[in-house]
Amino acid sequence: MADGSQPLGSQYKTALVTGAASGIGAAVAQRLLSEGIKVYGSSRDPQTASGAEGIQWLRMEGGSADGVDAFIKENRELLDRLDILINNAGSSRFGSLADSPEEALSWQLQLLLETPMQLTKAVLPGMQSRGNGCILNVSSLAASFPLPFMAAYSAG
Repeated sequence: MADGSQPLGSQYKTALVTGAASGIGAAVAQRLLSEGIKVYGSSRDPQTASGAEGIQWLRMEGGSADGVDAFIKENRELLDRLDILINNAGSSRFGSLADSPEEALSWQLQLLLETPMQLTKAVLPGMQSRGNGCILNVSSLAASFPLPFMAAYSAG
């Protein structure tokens, strides 16, 4: 219960958690499931995704703008009625910026920065029309306290 008095499931019915296969995403997904909320998780490969039991897995390549666009088109109906969006997916790449391939940097910035904006923009019209919804963006303190050899992660 969010405030200790009512289950979240009494206000919210459906959630999408990116990065729900492990860590914070899996814990958040499990909590939402325990509150009676139907949880969808995104994964590049839903057949190998694990995490909280009960998650409905959807395919999304979050490191590509085309991949996110395809996800949005394929799941338009869900996104229009989504009550909760948790932008949690992340990935870090260690190494010198000078030695990092451009494709790897672009992939990481897409996943950490652009994908959450694309998904947020996709769910906002439905939430606004209903006058209800919740969007949570999980990020890192690396933006405020950059880490050596993690330029794209800190920037994202």
